[in-house]
Amino acid sequence: DGMMTNLVKDMNTDIQAFEPVVLYLNGEYWGILNMREKVNEDYLESNHGVDANEVDILESNSQIVEGSNEDYIELLDFMNINNLADDANYNFVATQIDIDNYIDYQLSQIYFNNRDWPGNNIKYWRPQAEDGKWRWILYDTDFGFGIYGNTDYMLNTVQFALEPNGPNWPNPPWSTLLFRSLVQNTTFKHKFVNRFADMLNTTFVSENVIAEIDSIAAIVQPEIPRNFIKWNTPGSQWWETSVQNMKTFAQNRQQYLRNHLNQQFVNAGVFDLTLSVIPSEAGNVKLNTIVVGGDLWQEKYFQNVPVTLTANPRNGYGFN
Repeated sequence: DGMMTNLVKDMNTDIQAFEPVVLYLNGEYWGILNMREKVNEDYLESNHGVDANEVDILESNSQIVEGSNEDYIELLDFMNINNLADDANYNFVATQIDIDNYIDYQLSQIYFNNRDWPGNNIKYWRPQAEDGKWRWILYDTDFGFGIYGNTDYMLNTVQFALEPNGPNWPNPPWSTLLFRSLVQNTTFKHKFVNRFADMLNTTFVSENVIAEIDSIAAIVQPEIPRNFIKWNTPGSQWWETSVQNMKTFAQNRQQYLRNHLNQQFVNAGVFDLTLSVIPSEAGNVKLNTIVVGGDLWQEKYFQNVPVTLTANPRNGYGFN
């Protein structure tokens, strides 16, 4: 869970800070724990500068943690009776929801293949202000990254997150309603697909993910033998196999997700997009939501989903 949190910490996500620690109680060794931020109104005040006494925090199906659920229920009512394929309806919903946060939250859970979600471990909030927008908090993702199978990277969590008739757990109809409604709109769908492609080409590149796994594994590994002796649990070989399962997930997930996104939203080709900055030191290019540069950059995007390109010359250069 801490690895997944760290992986997306630079995206537009609300996450719990993470640090592995060794615990002693009255001098007795008590093994490894993960120190995390607690998600509550004080977390929102610390991380967003809002008044802790003036926030709405909900979980599950509009259940109140703090504040009120009236605003969110009104939003659900609107979506139930209005087709978001209509841009006017979608634009209204976009005044109520932080769309960029919601997209990053959804695609993170989908990439992780977290199937203890979306009907569980879901929490969302808004400041109690006229222009307050709903945001989603990422937490408790530990069903993800192949915890129950070394071929979990194959699973189509895109379809899973859009299931209209899922069971009470883990993806009942109420938990997929918002996503199902939003993807009816072409603007949102293209925005979602392009942002997912951007992340598959940067944050979720297998080498980057494996480096994150290795960095945390290196911190934890020296304590593994003592921790297992303390709790009489499986030995280091089991732990090493589990870490390798995570790396196998990272190595294979991109390819399968591109296919899933194509099947669900595009049903056309996946193409190589090549960008060059000449001369390479002259600037960079903003591609959708990421910045790229250099003599040659090539990654995969989706046919019929328009991308946005902006040339950014450095001081002393102009774009021709």
